[in-house]
Amino acid sequence: MRTLLGASGTLLLVLCACKDLPQLQAGVCGNGVIEQGEDCDSVASPGMRCLGAGEASPCRLTCRLPADAGPGAASPRCPERWGCGLDGLCRQSAGDFVPTGSPIVAGAWSVAAGDFDGDGRRDLLTCGATGLIDKARGRVHFFDSGGTLAATRVLSVPMISPVVVDVDGDGKDDLVSGVDGLLTWRGTADRELLPVAAPTFQIDGKALRLVPVSIPLNPTEFLVVLERGAEVALAEPGRDELPLAEVAGEEGRPLVLVGQPATGRFVESSNAGEGFVLAFSGEHRVRVFQPCALSSSGERVWMPGLGQVDVAVG
Repeated sequence: MRTLLGASGTLLLVLCACKDLPQLQAGVCGNGVIEQGEDCDSVASPGMRCLGAGEASPCRLTCRLPADAGPGAASPRCPERWGCGLDGLCRQSAGDFVPTGSPIVAGAWSVAAGDFDGDGRRDLLTCGATGLIDKARGRVHFFDSGGTLAATRVLSVPMISPVVVDVDGDGKDDLVSGVDGLLTWRGTADRELLPVAAPTFQIDGKALRLVPVSIPLNPTEFLVVLERGAEVALAEPGRDELPLAEVAGEEGRPLVLVGQPATGRFVESSNAGEGFVLAFSGEHRVRVFQPCALSSSGERVWMPGLGQVDVAVG
């Protein structure tokens, strides 16, 4: 008898707990159900932002901050393996590429990307056909929010081994090149690259590559990779005496540098700066250089060595 009463009590509780739910309207953002064409609805995972029903592109994940975001707020992230589009929406890659705008007539032999006007979109630097040590004029191509070419600036001075780096830390990329010394074109919001010349320095050899590295007490320093007959040497411009770390070829054979040197932090130390890697044609190894300071004078030299970071060679 007690068992029957217990079962009846349970049934009564279940019946009393039943409640009519409102009917959901299909195909409407804000109904709490993620439907076809929607990334989210009303809520999103931590660190992400879901656009509401009253916003443009509702129920889509966005990588842009809301208008009322405070200073220093972090931009919303997209899901893993998704990308942030030019329109501020997160999109999952389909593995295909589609053309945007019309082809750019540039006669480009090399291309580098950088945000030279600080609008958050990547611009392109193109250089004409050159040899390893030939000079060529560069062109910087700026794009609008739809990926269409908006403006092109032709740099008035030829360049050697141009490097894209934010020299002054203003959030806009700059362009540095060796032109009988160092010449920096600073990026500006009005898309006018301003040339800033550094002191001219003389080198005994042919300049092959310009390498930007970050060193303690000197956030951006530039090295020049030189060719001297059958040897390659490294020079720091702007010094009265250039400390060199010469790299001799195997069995005295001439060295041919392959590609742009790769930079990275190879030593796990707060006092260590960036090193760089050189690769040469025909060799079965790469050469890693790390900055070292001499204890007696504090003068910095570049010594071959290996560090804590793996290097992928292809």
